[in-house]
Amino acid sequence: MSLLRINISAKMALVGAAILFPIITLLFLLVSEKNIAINFGTKEYYGDAYLVPLKKMLDSMPEHKVVDNRRKSLKLGGDLAPLQAAVNSAFEELEAVDAKYGKDKGFLESTKRIADLKSAWAGIQQGVGSMSHAQSMKVHDDLIANLRSVITYIGDYSNLILDPDLDSYYLMDVTLLKVPSMVDNMYKLQVLAEDIIQKKAASAQEKTDLTVLSGLVATDLAALRSDHDVSYKNTTDKDLKNELEPNVVASQNAVNAMLNYVDRNILKTANVGGSVGQFAAVSKAAVQKTMAMYDTSIKGEDRLLLTRVGRFKDNRTFTITWVSLLTLLILAIGGWIIYQIVQGITKLKVAAEEVTNGNLGAEVNITSQDELGNLSQSFNEMVSNIRQFTIKAEEDKLSLQKLVEEISEEVSNIKSDGEIVTDNAKIVSEMATTSAEFSGEGERAVSDSIEGVERIKRQIEDVAEKILELSSQTQAIGNIISTVDDIAKQSKFLAFNASIEASKVGEYGKGFAIVANEIKNLSEESKEATKKISEILNEIQGLTNTSVMLAEDATKLADAGYQLSSTAGQTINKLTLSIQNSSEAAFQITSSALEQQTRLEMLVNTLQTAVETR
Repeated sequence: MSLLRINISAKMALVGAAILFPIITLLFLLVSEKNIAINFGTKEYYGDAYLVPLKKMLDSMPEHKVVDNRRKSLKLGGDLAPLQAAVNSAFEELEAVDAKYGKDKGFLESTKRIADLKSAWAGIQQGVGSMSHAQSMKVHDDLIANLRSVITYIGDYSNLILDPDLDSYYLMDVTLLKVPSMVDNMYKLQVLAEDIIQKKAASAQEKTDLTVLSGLVATDLAALRSDHDVSYKNTTDKDLKNELEPNVVASQNAVNAMLNYVDRNILKTANVGGSVGQFAAVSKAAVQKTMAMYDTSIKGEDRLLLTRVGRFKDNRTFTITWVSLLTLLILAIGGWIIYQIVQGITKLKVAAEEVTNGNLGAEVNITSQDELGNLSQSFNEMVSNIRQFTIKAEEDKLSLQKLVEEISEEVSNIKSDGEIVTDNAKIVSEMATTSAEFSGEGERAVSDSIEGVERIKRQIEDVAEKILELSSQTQAIGNIISTVDDIAKQSKFLAFNASIEASKVGEYGKGFAIVANEIKNLSEESKEATKKISEILNEIQGLTNTSVMLAEDATKLADAGYQLSSTAGQTINKLTLSIQNSSEAAFQITSSALEQQTRLEMLVNTLQTAVETR
């Protein structure tokens, strides 16, 4: 799922979770550390629970060896049953402790080791009566060594050997190492010393062994003293020394008494003195005082361990409490901040929706001095600017609407003018077409006039020939008069036709009309001359000359008329071409005017639509 699709509340919650995650992780690590320390100390406490029955075995098993030695070596007798009962009772306690704290608490091999120890003890208990003195001492030494290995194992796997505090560490050294070692050596010393005292003599080897054992006991005793002193010095438990020191002092005194007895009666005298009973009493007192010190040391160690575990538990509770309170405080503050942010954003969203719906009077009232406050202020300013812009836009709209209306009106006027231009263009086009038609007719009329002028020219030439014949044939006047009469008639007819043709070409035919009129007049004069031929026979020659001159003039006039007709034809041809071009241009103007009118209509419709839309 994309983060872009998650609302701001969920995003803030994710941010809060991201912030809380390291806090919770830190809490987990701190609590885990405290739990490790608690479990460490608790496991040490469980180890001490094993030491209580093991202490009883450490007290009874060596004494069982001493009593059996008295029975077999010293022939003094002794009852093993109470010691066996004590050991069996201690095994029951040990098995109960192991059942409670064994594999479940990490003592993976404790059950097997305890079973092996119990099996060895059962073998001694059942066969001690039939064993020789040497066998009994050997199996007892092996049993006690096995017992000490179990104690060491318990110390290793209960973390006692790894105790981090100096006070409990040195007490652990007392309970796990020094006391078991010293008690074992004390019983060995007792067995050897009782044998020497009973014999009242000691070999060099026996004295050497006795000296070594005495030295080992003295060393352990000094170490016990040192361990307790260091523990007192480094503990915060003010009552520890008061509780442990009396038994420590008593043990020190009793063991020293035992060592002094050996020195005084065996090692530092030429003759062995003392009695087995006396030494047994001194030894028993030393062992009892040492076991009492052992017991109080275990209890003191238990108290230190419980105190430390309690402190760790208190620290864990304190850590959980304060981290939880801190987490709740962070959640509360973070929730309040998230709430404020979400509320601010919601207000902005609602206001934005109102603005979107057209409410330009919407405002956001966020009084905080943070980014949301600045954003709300900017939003309000933006809405104000939009409102002012909208007002100005309305004013501009009205102005634009008015301007559009004016433009529309002007365009309408232009459209009207365009319609007039279009109509005029149509008229011009029609007139150009008509002019083209008329120019074609004029062109044809000019062509006809040219042909008529050519015919007149030929007729005038014929008249000239006739006049010349008249001049040369004056003698055939009758025939000439008849001929002249005919010529007069024909000239009159030709003049009439020429007048008609001249009238067709308008201004261009005026000259030709004059010639035609002159011909007409000539024909009339010829007619009158024929009537008066008899009267003016004498004037025939003169008239003939006049006719010749007139014929020449007529020929010239005919040539001039021909030239004028040709020029008129060329001019009319050019006029026709110009009219055709004008017609085509008028058609193009008409097409352009129609197209312009269509565009103006589209422009007017667009402007009207714009006005209606706004």
